[in-house]
Amino acid sequence: MNKYKCFYDNDEIIVESATSIKAQEGAFKVFSYKYPRRKIKQYQITPALIERDGVFIDIMSNFV
Repeated sequence: MNKYKCFYDNDEIIVESATSIKAQEGAFKVFSYKYPRRKIKQYQITPALIERDGVFIDIMSNFV
């Protein structure tokens, strides 16, 4: 399992999932519950890989 940090509108959560799509789906459920009045779309959530098979990955290297 991998860990992803998912971002939505200046908020972030950490999700453990096998793929980034599954992480995005899990984060979508959490953010939809957290913000019930907003019409959140799944494509508005950005997953970033932070740990693969127990090895930490620097998040800034994903954006450079």
